[in-house]
Amino acid sequence: MSDVFISYSRRDKEFAIVLQDALKAQNRKTWVDWKDIPLTADWWAEIQAGIEATNTFVFVITPDSVVSKVCSQEIDHAVKNNKRLLPIVRREGFDMEQVNPALSKHNWLFFRQQDDFDTVFPQLIQAIDTNLEYVKAHTRLLVRALEWENKGRNDSFLLRGTDLAAAEQWLGAAQEPPPTEQQKNYISKSREAEDANQRLVKAGQQARQMVRIGAGVLGVTLVLAAIVGVWAGETFKKTSHFITADSWNELCRSGSLQEKAKAAAVMFACEKAVALEPDNGNFRDSRGIARARTGNSKGAIEDFQVFIAQTKNQKSKSRRQGWVKALLAGKNPFTPQEIKYLLNGVAE
Repeated sequence: MSDVFISYSRRDKEFAIVLQDALKAQNRKTWVDWKDIPLTADWWAEIQAGIEATNTFVFVITPDSVVSKVCSQEIDHAVKNNKRLLPIVRREGFDMEQVNPALSKHNWLFFRQQDDFDTVFPQLIQAIDTNLEYVKAHTRLLVRALEWENKGRNDSFLLRGTDLAAAEQWLGAAQEPPPTEQQKNYISKSREAEDANQRLVKAGQQARQMVRIGAGVLGVTLVLAAIVGVWAGETFKKTSHFITADSWNELCRSGSLQEKAKAAAVMFACEKAVALEPDNGNFRDSRGIARARTGNSKGAIEDFQVFIAQTKNQKSKSRRQGWVKALLAGKNPFTPQEIKYLLNGVAE
């Protein structure tokens, strides 16, 4: 990301270089396009990314820049993404009706030849540094929101934890430039995902705790019904794609250590966890237990073998090897004693 994006006409390249050098001397990172090439898709995508990832968009106003098609497109993209605009006048003699309306809404700084550069430049720095932390957060959240959209709204690009809390605080104290719709939607979807994830984690932990303290069959059944019920119907359809693989695994593990009927009830969670992270040995291990307890010995063996190949814990490896041996012999390795051992939370 950059502090300043400089938009200018090629005829004013010499001034743009002077301006960039002055900004660099003040430790401000700049983004300037020096390429004198025709407009292409790749080139324009690079320009767009540069604008999206900058804190301040500086436009050098001259008779040439106000009629430049490329300069106009750059301004439009900056406006679209609610970038802070700082217009500076280098050369006069332009028609005001040709000036982009977005520039007219802002105060102009004058860097004409008759103006003292050293006197005006501090004013530019002051404008760039105004509400700087807010503006930096604006840029950061815009870049992340656009990345999320460009990645097909993949859940792994959503905000979590303290990042989400900070974004919500930023949104609640909105200043200038205002948040974009992309940013608002990104933060909203992140909150939906976080809440859905926390509900599932809490439900899984509650189920595990009830089993560990020896709750009756009725109590366990009610807890499991609540877990599954939370995700039934439209609520499940709308929010299940937000839930993390760890949370799906938590539910899978909890249910798989109960009686066979409950293991079958949470198999969907096991499949979700593995689908999200197919090479995760711990998730394969949880699904393996559920598979074994529901009669899928072949699938269970495959899962346990993945865990065995990955784990560095010799005790855990030996235990799984014993399970595989029992399953190959047509026996059930998950005796009441084995289940009790696993429920007691013995470190594996």
